[in-house]
Amino acid sequence: MAIEKGQKYGVIILLFICVFFGILFFNNRVGNAPLQNEIIVSKNSVTVESQSAGTNVIVKELSLDERLWVVVYEERDGKKGNILGATRLSNGKHLNSTISLLRSTEIGQQYYVVLHKDDGDDSFDFTKDLPLENIPYTFFAR
Repeated sequence: MAIEKGQKYGVIILLFICVFFGILFFNNRVGNAPLQNEIIVSKNSVTVESQSAGTNVIVKELSLDERLWVVVYEERDGKKGNILGATRLSNGKHLNSTISLLRSTEIGQQYYVVLHKDDGDDSFDFTKDLPLENIPYTFFAR
């Protein structure tokens, strides 16, 4: 059975379309996926050090790509526990930023600093202003 000239071109065009979409799909699924040992670097950075227990936390350095909430959590069973305080900072670099707490940190305890995105109402609500990344920055009260 002979294939007509029109059918041959149709099969070739269909083959090219399949190859094109296959390459497009493969590049999007594999080409953009991080390698197993690759570290994805955030545009935001936080430097917080162990510090004296008290009613304030000093974040040594912040570099923020956008206006964000800087939130202090207590540690509970190896995870984030209650929120002790939060302050919103504009984008840019900040040195020695003070976060006022609702209650004091305790000597020897671990705490977390986590960045949260504001939902646009300019008021902190942990149910709406969700963590930007799941990377807590830790420090100890001494």
